[in-house]
Amino acid sequence: MKLFLIKAAEKQIQPLYNVAPHICVYSDADMINAILRNLVGNTIKFTHKGGQIEIITEKNGGDITHTVKDVGVGISKEGPTQIYSDNYYTTLGTGKKLGTGLGLMICRDFIKSIKGDFIVLSEPGEGACFIITLPAAK
Repeated sequence: MKLFLIKAAEKQIQPLYNVAPHICVYSDADMINAILRNLVGNTIKFTHKGGQIEIITEKNGGDITHTVKDVGVGISKEGPTQIYSDNYYTTLGTGKKLGTGLGLMICRDFIKSIKGDFIVLSEPGEGACFIITLPAAK
């Protein structure tokens, strides 16, 4: 998140963190960092000035769930279907910044390769929620 504090401050976005202590997954750190950088970057890009993003990490049984959500422009009704398939698409974020969905498809593939699950929930105009579930370290 430190990488994005300046961008968040420029848009007056308040990041909220709810990260449970002692959370650990055994996985590819570079892939997880790339996934989280993309998701947090997207939430800032698609959240309106003065908005809020939330990052939640919690243990659920034998899994770790990491949620990144915003109250931004949201994703079209077709967006999640396009992300789960391989259909390339373009959307307009705040400040006329263009999003292609390619980063979310890469996240999807990285998460799949490290044996995780990826859920995208969104309503146009209501924001988006990205949920990653990974096996907890033993």
